[in-house]
Amino acid sequence: VDKTAIVLRPQEFNVSFDGSELAGRVSRVGEGPLLIDLERMVLPEGGDLLDPPGDDPLFDYNPGELPSMKVRISTLLRGETRYEDMDLVLVSGESRLDATTLEFDRDGQRFQGELAWAYQNGQAQTALLLRAQGDELGNILRVNEDEPLLEAESGRFVSNLSWDGSPLGFSLLTSRGVVELSLKDGRFLDLGNSAEVLRLFGILNIETVTRRLRLDFLDLVQPGVAFDSVDAKARIADGQLVFDPEFTMSGPSASFRLTGEADLINEKLKQRLEVDIPLTNNLPLASVLLGAPQVGGAIYLVEKALGTKIIKVGKTDYRIEGSFAEPQVSLIPPFSKKKD
Repeated sequence: VDKTAIVLRPQEFNVSFDGSELAGRVSRVGEGPLLIDLERMVLPEGGDLLDPPGDDPLFDYNPGELPSMKVRISTLLRGETRYEDMDLVLVSGESRLDATTLEFDRDGQRFQGELAWAYQNGQAQTALLLRAQGDELGNILRVNEDEPLLEAESGRFVSNLSWDGSPLGFSLLTSRGVVELSLKDGRFLDLGNSAEVLRLFGILNIETVTRRLRLDFLDLVQPGVAFDSVDAKARIADGQLVFDPEFTMSGPSASFRLTGEADLINEKLKQRLEVDIPLTNNLPLASVLLGAPQVGGAIYLVEKALGTKIIKVGKTDYRIEGSFAEPQVSLIPPFSKKKD
């Protein structure tokens, strides 16, 4: 802080400060809430999504000792991530602090939510509900500042997670709760193996399957995997992410249904991917999809004899196992009775 000004009056104080990393003012009148109004705040770079939890300096702190607060931050920088127009209303209670208002913009997307930080039996616990809806969700799901993971005309995101410790102790590996995502009319962008979030949810494996089947459709001319709709719901607990019940993606040329789980701690996948592809006039693709050229030939002969199409939609299953970085995608034989 380069400059500081302090004004003290009976039942009132006002502190102003101006620096390259922190600028704004803090004030309070009587027993009213603490007012924090910051023009800018700069914090160190945060960790990656799947980093193990670090030290929580407030793990055993009683948040009920803090006063109620109203907080406004014009710009908050955490590494390269920019948060703007942040508003919080914090209400202090017995052994707890609740954010009844929690709003901020990140890369053009408005988030709203609530936070509860409670202290009981010598330990803190935190619960966070976040919601976002709009056409800028792709901007918040990034590999880095210049590479969004997806683009979509509209979307909805809900995260309802809790963890042991203070808000500073958040880690996906130790959280529990539910995450939901719905998207319309967009595309998962082609970012190779650098996209941690896509590996986590198996999207890169869907892209691998589309390339393996050599789908030559208009929606795949551009890099990535196009979709008409995406719907996903997953439970997180004990370092495991389990689709509940599934991840579904429908596109102009294919539909995908992904079930199973991801081990977030060991970065391992155990999933099953079902692919539905219209095959009305695509016998070569049918033979590939069914896993054997002779099957495609048999279908062709039967259809010629009957004078009709006997397969309108091709379905096949893939088993996805192994590490996030190098998953093994293998075809499950179409007539196999074995179920995962």
